[in-house]
Amino acid sequence: MSKQIRQFYEFGPFRMDLSQRVLFREGKPVALPPKIFGTLLALVERSGQIVEKDKLIKEVWPETFVEENNLTQYISALRKTLGDGRHEHRYIETIPRRGYRFAAEVREVRDEAAELIIHDRTTVSLKISEETQEIEQEQMARDTEAAGSFARHRNLRRTITVVTTLALALAGVILWVVVNTKHADTKVDQAPFRGSIAVLPFKALDASERDEYLGLGMADTLITKLSNIGQIKVRPTSAVRKYAGQEQDALAAGREQRVDAVLEGSIQSSGDKIRVTVRLLSMRDGAPLWAYQSDAVRTALFKLQDSLSEEVAGALMLKLTGREKERLTKRHTDSVEAYQAYLKGRYFWNKRTPRGLQKAVEHFHQAVTIDPNYALGYAGLADCYFFLGANAKRDEALSKALELDDTLVEALTTQAYIDGVRLDWPGVDWSSAERQFKRAIDLNPNYAPAHHWYAYHLAAMGRLSEALEEINRAKELDPLSLIINTDVGHILYLSRQYDRAIEVYRKALEMEPNFSVARWRLGEAYEQKGMYEEAIAELQEALRSSKNPLIQAWLGHAYAVSGKKDKAREILGALKKIHKRDPAWFFQIAIIYEGLGAKGQAFEWLEKAYENKAANLVLLKVEPMLDSLRTDPRFNELLSRIGLAE
Repeated sequence: MSKQIRQFYEFGPFRMDLSQRVLFREGKPVALPPKIFGTLLALVERSGQIVEKDKLIKEVWPETFVEENNLTQYISALRKTLGDGRHEHRYIETIPRRGYRFAAEVREVRDEAAELIIHDRTTVSLKISEETQEIEQEQMARDTEAAGSFARHRNLRRTITVVTTLALALAGVILWVVVNTKHADTKVDQAPFRGSIAVLPFKALDASERDEYLGLGMADTLITKLSNIGQIKVRPTSAVRKYAGQEQDALAAGREQRVDAVLEGSIQSSGDKIRVTVRLLSMRDGAPLWAYQSDAVRTALFKLQDSLSEEVAGALMLKLTGREKERLTKRHTDSVEAYQAYLKGRYFWNKRTPRGLQKAVEHFHQAVTIDPNYALGYAGLADCYFFLGANAKRDEALSKALELDDTLVEALTTQAYIDGVRLDWPGVDWSSAERQFKRAIDLNPNYAPAHHWYAYHLAAMGRLSEALEEINRAKELDPLSLIINTDVGHILYLSRQYDRAIEVYRKALEMEPNFSVARWRLGEAYEQKGMYEEAIAELQEALRSSKNPLIQAWLGHAYAVSGKKDKAREILGALKKIHKRDPAWFFQIAIIYEGLGAKGQAFEWLEKAYENKAANLVLLKVEPMLDSLRTDPRFNELLSRIGLAE
């Protein structure tokens, strides 16, 4: 059991949890906007003392100009929350012309983690009404008018900024006050949430190793469940995993992820018992939209996850279809041990490093050994073997996963991608692969890899406008993914929209200057524009930073078309030595010969690539580097054998 010291303040029926910055009343969380919680904390910490108004403002708003009237609004909001309707001022006293004093007796409690008591879940939800919106608009108008005196002492730009900030902040307070002072039995209509949401890795409050896995795993599971709801957009685990293990600022993470709401949670352990606390925050004003707390033993972890996902859907006011309800609570194993092994596997798989992948394989193997019918465990193995290049093991694990559950979107997507590049002659079953992609997207429209890989499938068939729609959909779902952002540019490049492609690659490099794939693709686009020196410089830099020998072929082609044929032949000789060990280089050798104008030898090596089922032939129909070969009858004949002829 963890002995981490945690701090609480208690007064009357209230408890303030300082680590989670949550206020509880008789064990139930009370939703407080961050600044209002900060105001209360500043007063509680100095219980019995007069807190000057100026000091209170500087502590709660250290870098913002705030007038005294704004503080008055926050104090009023606190009194309405803490009061019982008859004695609103029994906690916070006003000291005329000076400030405020917290009058109630405050008890400081420490190391409460060792005394967890298991009880039923508690929730508190905020709902918005037309009445609230009207008051919000009226208050904004009053605040804007009152700011005139301040404008006489500041320049116009700063005035506009401050007035806007304060108006929005006060509107949030008024909204919060009106909502929280409604009677419990009041029913308020609220439009269903239709925006985007990021689920952050849950924080392990006792920092134990097993809860580090569980924290990311809980988020991953919730993301997977919510992604099956087509009414909302959910950021994938790959987008939020970087926040794991960090002292994260939920609102900063939400801004970075460009979402409308962010969900943060924490996990606290005591022996075999766990407590989960969750808050859903609006990115519009930072106010909590909903709070939730639930206690369970680890053996009831699945029930807790089902309950949590249903509560989130309810908080968002979503009307679920029958299939969405079923997938929201679907379980792939009844073994907690197998599930925990799977969580560890996903934890290491998300690192995307060779060592991480090997560790992931170990844990996924453990999961399917404990439960041989665990489809997700086999899907995890398939994902690992896919990146490790172990194709036979990949196919075996994938087949087993789909045998156990043919609706598993991750496995369906991987299978569709493989079928689209397998090149088992006499040709790819392009229509079958497309049906699998469409089925995966229909089952889970929020799964970004399905849209990403389907985009390339469409591009390979020459359906480039559709491919652009799919790759942009993938970017919408995972806007910070470097590879997806780069591949938006690549689909534009395949569409011969080189200027737009260059613009996209440059933006990707602004996100990460050392991302070699974007630099490689930028060089490729420069070459098609005839900007040979720029192309060579980018390709050389990409080769230096990544050590990826594949880039040598594109550099060789750039040398060839720019007139530096000796350098192109030097690279050609090096690649011919490699091909004796790996026939996947046949296509790369062919494109250098195309650059040198040696069409006969280019077709010779393309034929070798075909005979060896080289996967990179799938873009033969649309690759700009091969445009000089397209009028030759041999080119269309090769496309026919692959199944890509008109």
